[in-house]
Amino acid sequence: FLVFANYRYAPDYLRGLVPLLNRLIHVIRMRIETLLLLHQLSRTNIHLEEMVKERTEKLQETMDRLRAELDERRRAEERARESEAHFRMIFEQARDGIALIDPETGCVMESNPVFRNLTGRSEEELRKTPVWELRPPEMVEEARKKFYEIRERGEGGSAELHFQRPDGGVVPVEFVTRRVDFGGRKYHLSIVRDLSERMTFIERLERKRREMEILYKLVSSAQKGHDLHSALQSLEEALLELLKPSLIMFYRKSGDELKLIRRYPEGEEAIKERKRLGECLCGSAAKSMGVILSGDILKDPRCTLDECKDAGMRAFAAIPLGEEGDLAGLLGLAWDEVRDFSEEGEFYHALGAGLTLVFRNIALIDELKRHSRNLEDLVRERTDDLQRVVNLMAGRELRIKELKDVVDRLREQILSL
Repeated sequence: FLVFANYRYAPDYLRGLVPLLNRLIHVIRMRIETLLLLHQLSRTNIHLEEMVKERTEKLQETMDRLRAELDERRRAEERARESEAHFRMIFEQARDGIALIDPETGCVMESNPVFRNLTGRSEEELRKTPVWELRPPEMVEEARKKFYEIRERGEGGSAELHFQRPDGGVVPVEFVTRRVDFGGRKYHLSIVRDLSERMTFIERLERKRREMEILYKLVSSAQKGHDLHSALQSLEEALLELLKPSLIMFYRKSGDELKLIRRYPEGEEAIKERKRLGECLCGSAAKSMGVILSGDILKDPRCTLDECKDAGMRAFAAIPLGEEGDLAGLLGLAWDEVRDFSEEGEFYHALGAGLTLVFRNIALIDELKRHSRNLEDLVRERTDDLQRVVNLMAGRELRIKELKDVVDRLREQILSL
């Protein structure tokens, strides 16, 4: 139709319809295209909705996963904070010293109060001080070499060593080191234990052992003597060897006095031969039946006599030999230098008890010897008496026999008459 309408021989009314038809066709085409576009858009919207729904679901899953991860991270952070607080509490309140040491510089990066107290330094000072400089000066170089050996070896170790504080005090410690990782960095974790109490206890045990050994030798030496003189001589030799006194005095109780029976050295004329009970240190010890120790008699008001002072003595030990109410004698020991008896009281009390037993035994032996001699004399006397009786009885029997013989002869004579 359009072709015909466009023909030049076509009527005018038909030609007038051509523009209208073209617009109609254009409108129809546009409508069709619009419908097609709307259909395509609808399909696209459906696809987009599906994609949005799928992405929304994935996003929701991601959000849920992220939320779970965040919750887990939050819980992990809470656990980490709790763990850090717990570690910090243990770190700060530990009975041993703890330190984190930088393996490169050797400085203490962090430490607890016990470690700072052992070293006598603040945390700021420790951050600037290599750990080997905490040792005594003569050990610094060796400690530095040991530190780098541990660093190169990659493992720690343990050792007993000493810290020297800034005030000059030396502290014995047990030092244990291990390599650890913190925050991606390597450190030396050191645990330090104060050995002062243990060393003091070991020293006390060693001192007690030596005292018991000395006590055993002294008492054993006194027991070697068979009488008082030989016992005192053996004891004097042992005292000079083990305790090294400058002056030794042995007293025996005589009434209300102490009588000097032996002394060392023998030429010491300043020592009085007799002392009253309660006079000076020896007399006071004898009267109270307790050991008296004086580290410096020049400053001791109990030392009322000048004999030991004139002899150049400074320290004195008065040891009574006897039990309660029964004093046998007294041992006096003096030294020409000041002594500290603060931890030796038990030793001298034990020495007094041991020597008391020894001299009691010697006294018993002497008494047994005297009793034995008395018995021997009595047995000898009784034996002589018995012998005289036997002799007398033997003579009497002989005379009776002779008389019997005479009677028998008389009887025979009478019968013969």
